[in-house]
Order: sequence, then C-alpha cells, then structure tokens
Amino acid sequence: MCYIILLILLFLPPSVTIPAESGRNSHTACQQPKATPQIDFDQQIRDLGQLSRSKGKKQKCRFTFTNTGEAPLVVEQVETTCGCTSATYTRKPVAPGHQGHVTITFDPSSQSPGLFRKGITVYANTPGGFTRLFIKGEVIDNE
Repeated sequence: MCYIILLILLFLPPSVTIPAESGRNSHTACQQPKATPQIDFDQQIRDLGQLSRSKGKKQKCRFTFTNTGEAPLVVEQVETTCGCTSATYTRKPVAPGHQGHVTITFDPSSQSPGLFRKGITVYANTPGGFTRLFIKGEVIDNE
C-alpha cells in the first residue's frame, strides 16, 4: 500500500508556485545582455630589430589599445615572461571608445646574442580575461 501512495505522489504535478520578484522583469529570456568592455590592440607583435648587447641601451615600445566595448575597461595587471622585460600601463579605467597603452622596456644587456621573443600577458576585465602581446628581435654583440 505504501508503494502505491509513493507512486501516486511521484506522478502528481507540483502545486507550489513561486511569485515573480517585485521590481524585476520575470521574463529572463528578454533581458538585455550585460555591457562589457573589449580590448583591441593596434598590434600584438612588435619587432624591435637588432639591439646591441654591449651598449646596454634599453629599448622601449608602446602598444596602444582601444576599448571597443560598452563598459569601462580596467587593465588589472601586466606580466612579462623574463626579468629583462618590464611593463607600465594605463591604470585608470578606459571609457568606451577611448585609448590606453602598455609600454614595454627590454634590456638586451642580460641576454645572450641571438634571436629573442618575449611574451607579455595583459589581464583586464574583458570577457576573455587576458590578451597576449609579444616583442621580438635580435641581440647582437658589438664590442
């Protein structure tokens, strides 16, 4: 007898309804997507050419980006893959349609002669979360 009652309860439709919250649209399928920032760099790879190791002159390059999204863009952090490379960047929120920058400084004096390619990771509040940039070139020994 208990099994019959249990089977009946399993097949009865639920009678509890949940009222919509006041002040909110109860049709979630019709809600507008959240505005997000988008980061668009002018270039993602910069060729620094030949750099003299013995002269020890640091080389700077600037990556410019535009916020092509619909919300303020915040660069949260910039990481480099090597101690020979450092970065500075726009720290204030970048409004939609406006530009910011990431400036990379490369020190060839600590590098062995030859070709190099260094990665830079830009973390921001964008849907993908990060963007990879690269610098490349050749360190030469001019003694």
